[in-house]
Amino acid sequence: MLLTTRSIRVAASLVAVACFGALAACANEEREPSDDAGPDAPVVDASGDTSTDAPSTDAVSDTGTDAPGPTWTACAVPSDCTLAANTCCGVCGQPTIDDVDGIHVADRDAHYATVCDDPDPLCPGCASMPNPWLLAECADAACTATDVRTDPVTACTTDDECVLRTPDCCTCGSDFIPEQLIALRADAEGEWRSRVCDPDTDCATCEPEYPGYVRAACSDEGRCVIEYLED
Repeated sequence: MLLTTRSIRVAASLVAVACFGALAACANEEREPSDDAGPDAPVVDASGDTSTDAPSTDAVSDTGTDAPGPTWTACAVPSDCTLAANTCCGVCGQPTIDDVDGIHVADRDAHYATVCDDPDPLCPGCASMPNPWLLAECADAACTATDVRTDPVTACTTDDECVLRTPDCCTCGSDFIPEQLIALRADAEGEWRSRVCDPDTDCATCEPEYPGYVRAACSDEGRCVIEYLED
């Protein structure tokens, strides 16, 4: 079959059109976005939410401050203060400074409710007694427990510096049981009265009659103590 020049031109035109259509299709395919963005492409949130993670509302804020403590220590004068056991039952015998708190006399119930959460504690059947060396004083408007045996009013160097005394404000009319006496440095009497007596307290004048078998002495540790004399 012989092809004419016109036929050859028509065939060439058809081939060119077909190739052009194929090239256009390839170009369109290259321009379409790919679902595979590659390992280094940034992750895009399709929801459009660009906010950062909010802090959890369940987190507990730590301000580093302690909660306010109990207020049973506020005082104005020495008679506002007393000693109270810092446990449900207290201790057998005489307590030490670690066994008591200095509190306002009107706050005994509030203090007890704080140190004892047992409504019906089982306490040992033993006797307890006051320790005369423990002082409840009002210092800087707060009731404070003090062990007089470690206080400057009992510091001494010789026996002559020490005197017997009751721990009360006024010695006249006090109980002179040896186990309830203390010993102070003689020149600390004024300071002691200022710490245990309310202002303007007027004590009667008398000569205390202390038992003859005890005396005040200065210990090897440099503290005024009660010393029992031999028969």
